This record gives sequence, C-alpha cells and structure tokens, in this order.
Amino acid sequence: GFNITAPKSDAFEIIDGGDLTIDNKSTTESTVYAGVESGEGVGSLCAVWAHGGKATINNGTFRVSQDKDGKRNDCIYAGSNSDSKSGEIIINGGKFEFDWGGNEKNLTNAYNGDQFLLNCADNVNTAKITVNGGSFKNHVPGKESVGDGEVSLGEGMKVYKGNTEVTTAHSGDDAWYNVK
Repeated sequence: GFNITAPKSDAFEIIDGGDLTIDNKSTTESTVYAGVESGEGVGSLCAVWAHGGKATINNGTFRVSQDKDGKRNDCIYAGSNSDSKSGEIIINGGKFEFDWGGNEKNLTNAYNGDQFLLNCADNVNTAKITVNGGSFKNHVPGKESVGDGEVSLGEGMKVYKGNTEVTTAHSGDDAWYNVK
C-alpha cells in the first residue's frame, strides 16, 4: 500500500547476487515511480534494475518517465554488472507504464519508445526477464526484440489486447496488453 518515488535515482537496484521480491498484498494500489519531476535534469533511471541479482515482481504499479533529454528510461531492466553476472527478473503480475508527461510518443524510435518498458541489455547475453502475468502499456511482452538478453513469456502464457490474443508487436495505438 506504499508509493515509492525516485526522482533522481533508480527505485530498486539489485546487484551482486542480491534477491528481492516485490509483493503488494494490500488492496490499495502501490506505485513505484522513477523519473524526472518538473523538468529536473537527471540521467537514465529505472523502476527496477537487476544486474548481477534477481528480482521477482508479484504485484504493484511501475511507472517511469522520459529522461532529461526527452528520451527513454527503463521501467524494468535486467543486465550484467562489471563482473559479467547477469540479472534476472520474473514478473508474475502488476501494471507497467512509460509516462510521456503529455509529450508526443515516438514508438518507432528504439531509443525513445516502448521497448524500454522491459529491457535486457547484457554484454554476455544471459540476462532474462520472464513474464508470467501483468498489464503493459504500449508493449507486447515476448513479441518484440529488446536488448541483447531475453524477454520471454512464461510457459502457457499468452498476450491479449482486451479479449483478443496478440501474436505480433503493437502498432503504436496507446493500448494496454495483458499477459495471462
């Protein structure tokens, strides 16, 4: 039931064998927000960043805004640390959204678009994000190439837009996609 705002840093950073479980059991919505407020200039931020560690997300709302240059931040990011230990993130539920702050969306530009909602950028190609549930705004998990690691759907999971199964990447229509 708590809200966490990180206006100048990552909200959660899991490193060097760390293991974090985020589990909102409250009936009140909890939001984790990383991003710039009132035009403050800061670099790239993440709501959850696992490099050399593991994060399990069971519920909650995760939002990230654009960076100081009006470009991307990573909402959920798995990568490797300097020792080439890769991160892992398991998403079992929650809502994930990029907050454009009223600015025009540019979903066709990889550096300024939806593929950074779930991102695997890993120099040893073993980082992974597994999606077993959740809702994702403007992002079709497991249907788009994201970074060098692997973003995939859990066994038996499918992506839906409303009640229609989605089998390809989105067309930039500002929609919510659900994994169930």
